[in-house]
Amino acid sequence: MTTPDDVQKIFSTIFDVDSLTLDERQKLGPKVREARLSLGMKQAELADAAGISRKTLSDLEQGRRGAQAGVLHKVLSVLGVPQVGDAETKYSEATQLFIASTAPIFDTLPVDEQSGAHEDVVALLASRLARANRGGLRLVGGMDEDERRAASHDQGGLEESDLD
Repeated sequence: MTTPDDVQKIFSTIFDVDSLTLDERQKLGPKVREARLSLGMKQAELADAAGISRKTLSDLEQGRRGAQAGVLHKVLSVLGVPQVGDAETKYSEATQLFIASTAPIFDTLPVDEQSGAHEDVVALLASRLARANRGGLRLVGGMDEDERRAASHDQGGLEESDLD
């Protein structure tokens, strides 16, 4: 059975539909079709769920024309594909502020440094959560605290004192 994670692998990114060019929206068509089929949906089912005509969906999937941004938003939402703006509706105001304040910094990092930075932030947040729960939470991401320290230290990331 296909899961939302399987569909996410097909697209492999969070989309900012509003910033895509017509050509880029057109190239998404085959991925839309692949995701729909992997979910076992018929064109009519996806079209109905997205509130568009089957002909519009067919044109999109075949790459005959690029969908309008609003149409693409609807289709991707039904397929469960993450889009820019989703965070605004799913997370608290504090979380949205965190994302808004860290994303520009993260984007300025060299690509080869981004994975390590991501791991560092996750380790810091996991440590803070463990302290907030007074040590009640030990496993995060399948690793215990010592494993996180070792992994982060081995990658030239956080120092052990950063996790205490």
